[in-house]
Amino acid sequence: MNGHTPGKWIKNLNRIETESGEEIARASYRMSGHVQANTTLIAAAPELLGACQAAYRAIVLGNGGEIDWDVVADQLRAAIAAAEAEGVNHDKS
Repeated sequence: MNGHTPGKWIKNLNRIETESGEEIARASYRMSGHVQANTTLIAAAPELLGACQAAYRAIVLGNGGEIDWDVVADQLRAAIAAAEAEGVNHDKS
């Protein structure tokens, strides 16, 4: 399996796209009330992955020295907020 499409993903109505407009995913309108929440969550996936990787490195690997837990917490908090937001940070429209 190859890696995921890199970069920031953007919500554009029911589509998830790269910043250059390449489609990554599309949420079905048949899920009426959940389309916006689902596209927001999917668009936040790269940020969530990055925050999880940083937390893992800090907790398990020690991050090579002193760990700034405030930075780790801020990164996790921002990723969670992006996933829960109603398009505030990821909405292209």
